[in-house]
Amino acid sequence: MDENLEAKICDFGLSKFGARNQEDTQIHTRVAGTRSNMDSVYNERSRLTKESDVYSFGVVMFEMSSGTLVYREKCFGDDAKPQYLIDVGRSVYDDYKKAVGPHKLIDPYIKDHADMNSFHTFNKIAHKCVNLKLEQRPTMERVIRMIEQALTIQLTKLHMGPSVRNHDESPTIRSLDNFYNSTGGNKLGNPKLQSRNIYWRL
Repeated sequence: MDENLEAKICDFGLSKFGARNQEDTQIHTRVAGTRSNMDSVYNERSRLTKESDVYSFGVVMFEMSSGTLVYREKCFGDDAKPQYLIDVGRSVYDDYKKAVGPHKLIDPYIKDHADMNSFHTFNKIAHKCVNLKLEQRPTMERVIRMIEQALTIQLTKLHMGPSVRNHDESPTIRSLDNFYNSTGGNKLGNPKLQSRNIYWRL
């Protein structure tokens, strides 16, 4: 937490002791972390950028929509061979004519509740985030706006009306609560789905 009580992401495995009056440090080490979640550019150059965070966020988005861990191989399709999620996600949204269709990526636990247009919009955002070219990745501000568009599509299907941004409240929190209640809350059949709904709050 900083002086404004805002949370900061930190990897305690990489933390170092330092002098209290030393504000900045610069230590070069080998790349550390879960490689399947990390930007390939970071793996090559050992240099973090804002775009690296965007990439990792895209990976998490694909995991949330598919219910699949990125570092485990899985068969996406009836006759498909085991593949990694990011490879499939890239190929599907690079070329819709691939053998594995976009609908094969959806988590079966949310299939009955998700609007497919909203699902594809969400995954297209993830696809943009994991672009291998840094300059073609969206900013996080742009990502948030696109996620709100995906949510609006979902809520429109459920006749809740589009969410509207204001300066005092996240545009999605109230709508998410309505969506969650309408689908039965804890009665959805899969407790994991409850945590997956959190992404709509971004």
